[in-house]
Amino acid sequence: MKFDYKKIFLLGFGFFGISLIWSVYNSYVPIFLREYELPLWLVGLVMTFDNIVGITIQPYVGFLSDRTRTRFGRRIPYLMIGAPIAAIFFSLIPVLHLVAPSFTLFITAIIIMNIAMAIFRTPTVALMPDITPSPLRSKA
Repeated sequence: MKFDYKKIFLLGFGFFGISLIWSVYNSYVPIFLREYELPLWLVGLVMTFDNIVGITIQPYVGFLSDRTRTRFGRRIPYLMIGAPIAAIFFSLIPVLHLVAPSFTLFITAIIIMNIAMAIFRTPTVALMPDITPSPLRSKA
């Protein structure tokens, strides 16, 4: 049994990216939403959307990734699709807020980012046990 530091280190970037995105998202999006002069209850509703997406999409994506068989493996296709889309739309959120003050575009970017995050989060978490032998998982 060999512990593959390179793979675990690279996977750590996935966890880091997920944590970083949610920290920034939860800090700044409510401020942006308030600038659209939304009532606080609606800001709270929009900020709850990621949790709703998480509890509905993530289990389904986990189910799919457990049964996926590709030349890239079971989890990687979901990372290859979800991570770039999430990164693009996460980056667009502040840009759309500043450049195109359309609430519809802003909310669309939020929705797409949340769905893309839900697509790649569960496979990212499930990838660690896939690439690490059981006795070495506590090190990972």
